[in-house]
Amino acid sequence: MNDSTSNVPAVVQQALAEQRIKPENCNLMLPTQTFGEVLGMFDRVTVEVVTISSNPEQGDVYPVDGKKNSSDKLALGKVPLQKIANALGIIWDPQTTTVIESSDTKSRAKATGAMRKPNGEFVVVSEEKTVDLSAIEEEQRLKIEEDAAKGKIVGWNETEGGKSYPKFAPWKDEKEKAAHIELAVRKALLPYRKFKDERAMTGAKERVIKAFLGVKSTYSRAELAKPFAFPRVTSDSAKMLATPETRAAAVERLTAGVASIFGPQAREERLAFPEQPAERTVDPQSGEVLPKQDDPQTFELAPDEETGDDWPATEPEKPAESDPLEVAKNQLRGYLKRVLPTKGVAEINALLDKQDATIEEVNLLIDRCEAYIQKRAERRTA
Repeated sequence: MNDSTSNVPAVVQQALAEQRIKPENCNLMLPTQTFGEVLGMFDRVTVEVVTISSNPEQGDVYPVDGKKNSSDKLALGKVPLQKIANALGIIWDPQTTTVIESSDTKSRAKATGAMRKPNGEFVVVSEEKTVDLSAIEEEQRLKIEEDAAKGKIVGWNETEGGKSYPKFAPWKDEKEKAAHIELAVRKALLPYRKFKDERAMTGAKERVIKAFLGVKSTYSRAELAKPFAFPRVTSDSAKMLATPETRAAAVERLTAGVASIFGPQAREERLAFPEQPAERTVDPQSGEVLPKQDDPQTFELAPDEETGDDWPATEPEKPAESDPLEVAKNQLRGYLKRVLPTKGVAEINALLDKQDATIEEVNLLIDRCEAYIQKRAERRTA
């Protein structure tokens, strides 16, 4: 964090000045001290501000020592971390941000996020989170057994300061005590059991966000009294849409950027624009203004991109070739660099992700790719 401009890059200082944000009045979060040193011609630095309440009752933070009203060691909760992710412009990969293991006693989730660097490249971070109900049950049981050893609560006493503390009485017998412990453990475990997958997914995303920023594990109330400011690199829409040539470059940049993060399939999906009225629209993922449908564009679409009519139907399986399965898969990956319809790209990625794919299936899809490319070449020369 920075509370002065002594070590703040010049482009960040300029963005703060333009938005009338004083560094001393905020917690300035910089992913790196070289932030913004290399910017493209269509880039600019903006500052997103996130305000976090230091009152645990409002749900933004929670005390790590359990002292809700007096603790000065507060950790950020789910809601502020989501705000921070939005402020940083983190993009989540839908293919790998998912629950990868779920059983009656355990849930394991993985999250993969990407954040754009000032030079246009993307930093990709993957993290996992496991929710183990067996371990949680043991933890809750130990805590409840310690409390039960004091006796059963039969009332409450109040001090002169208005604080309350429990009044204990002995258990009637060990059977009553054991019954209380079992019921309390079941009640404590129920929220974890109901939402174990959601907790694992949230935990994985939180770890990605913290990895990007180096967010501290705890903050004091004084630190949380100031809003958090997050500089980020965004596209300068005014420059990109100034001329037809730059509008075309902007579209190519958006589609190529997604491919560089999460692979060619993402680019193919972005290229397959649905028919829209001749009006400017906003890309739902990047938030950038897209050009009109009748504007010149430089990227090449396969002629059958929308219909996929030339993509061959499934043919009878052919005998397996002698090449190993991995060699065949590498050959199949090469077609992702060619111009294929979205349907074809999706089938290739699905087969590459299939754990039990056979060499017969891979070779069959290779033959279909060759058939499509050949038919497309014939149409061009006709």
